[in-house]
Amino acid sequence: MQKPGDQGRMGGGDDAASVEQVLKALESRATEAERRLRTLEQGPQSRTSSHEIVQTLQVVRELLYKAKERQLELEKKEATLVKERTQNQAKLTALEGRNSKLEYQILQLKRAVKAGDSALQAAHPQH
Repeated sequence: MQKPGDQGRMGGGDDAASVEQVLKALESRATEAERRLRTLEQGPQSRTSSHEIVQTLQVVRELLYKAKERQLELEKKEATLVKERTQNQAKLTALEGRNSKLEYQILQLKRAVKAGDSALQAAHPQH
């Protein structure tokens, strides 16, 4: 049987390393527990006060209100632009129709002038 001091002689080095790891883990947990305890003992002084939280929330509320107003303004402008676009499209369609009619009238007038010229030449042949 091994004695407590014989660990290093008969392959007990692995046991010493694992004990050391366990001790390090326990020490780390103890340090974390002490930190948490200090935080709790310090109380509200170390935490954000409710007054600061209320102020922050008021600022956020104001920013949201301004953003909502801006969004409504942009939606109104968008609606106006859509309406104007629709009106302009209707005007364009009307102008295109009128242009087609005028082009047709011009074509008919050209034909009439050519027909008149031909009739005039036929009636009065040049020498």
